[in-house]
Amino acid sequence: MPLNISLKALRVNKGLTMDDVAEGLDCTRETYRNKESGKTKLSLDEGFVLADLFECSITDIWKATKA
Repeated sequence: MPLNISLKALRVNKGLTMDDVAEGLDCTRETYRNKESGKTKLSLDEGFVLADLFECSITDIWKATKA
């Protein structure tokens, strides 16, 4: 995985909308948008849910939040 990958790139690569991901995280689209943009941090549990949704490792999610 490239070092400069983002949560948005992982989401788009899987063909998911923000609404799809928000539903998977059981939150609003606005809340997920803030997490994807880095305004708010992901919890560890949310990271694991995203790793499952995006079919990647938790390490990939962690790297994507550091981009």
